[in-house]
Amino acid sequence: MSGTPEYAATVVLALVVASALSGSSLLTTLAMAVLGLLLGTAGTDLNTGTMRFTFGQIGLAQGVSLVAVAVGTFAFAEIAGRMTDANDGQKAHAKISSLLPSREDLNASRLSILRGAGLGAAIGILPGTGPSLASFASYAMERKISRHPERFGHGAVEGVAGLETANNAAAITHFIWMLTLGVPAGAPWR
Repeated sequence: MSGTPEYAATVVLALVVASALSGSSLLTTLAMAVLGLLLGTAGTDLNTGTMRFTFGQIGLAQGVSLVAVAVGTFAFAEIAGRMTDANDGQKAHAKISSLLPSREDLNASRLSILRGAGLGAAIGILPGTGPSLASFASYAMERKISRHPERFGHGAVEGVAGLETANNAAAITHFIWMLTLGVPAGAPWR
């Protein structure tokens, strides 16, 4: 049985993980976590039926749509990026062969791939986690153990290879819950 203490413990665990995986500013991470909590509490309370943070808008009775928030966030970031873009819409042209990893890239990322596969499989098998959390955890781990963490965020192949491998491994092991128990492990459990 899951009740209020279990949900509260899950929220506290999520906040601790978010603060542990935050890169630069703890204040920014906590502000975004609190904003996420506020957006998550909008809607009708499942136990009492009272409406919270709806501001009289009946459209918010079922809560804030995750799709609307995600699309709005990415659209805002894209618009802001295009407004400050210096190349004014010029497209970059590259050959497909230049996009493939070189031998040096493969050699530099082989340990990151192994670590990402192990971490992704371990995180993906846990209920309620999934590929997104595995990707963030793998990237944070690779950045912490790297000899040159300043390269991360600027195309370090170790970070990209590790997080993509963790994402794929977690996506596969995430199916174990669905195939054995019929529980969609990525869906919110209400």
